[in-house]
Amino acid sequence: MTKFSEIMLVTLHEDNVPFTKSKEDDLHPNFWRYAYLVNCDYWFHANCSSINDDARSIEVIIGADDDLLSLINNTDIKINHIYLMNAMQTNGSKTWQKEVIKSVYQNTTDDAEKVTIELNDGRLFSLSKKESLIQINKVYSSENYVIE
Repeated sequence: MTKFSEIMLVTLHEDNVPFTKSKEDDLHPNFWRYAYLVNCDYWFHANCSSINDDARSIEVIIGADDDLLSLINNTDIKINHIYLMNAMQTNGSKTWQKEVIKSVYQNTTDDAEKVTIELNDGRLFSLSKKESLIQINKVYSSENYVIE
């Protein structure tokens, strides 16, 4: 069961939008007019495409660093780019700030944070607020993609 502290988006039943499923799509999605963003200081926005169909891209919203690593390790998709969305409290501004992620590092020691983000301008964003970058492996790099 998911803990409330891991929940990022909340929807209400009355906001559900009826949708007729397309025949070629084997997903069983639910659609809502909007969702409520709760309990998060940061989240990720990724633009991805299927390995089999480069023309169709999807936007993915990710809340937890473990889920970000799962997306990066998914061999069925190609990540076009990933953004870090900083909360108002974190970045000191009055709005959410969208920043390009240059690289994602996964730590290999159990006593350190799991993920460290390198932003496009070179700043490091450690998701656990620790500063140590000992024994990390780069698991994603945007250097092969053009950021618009």
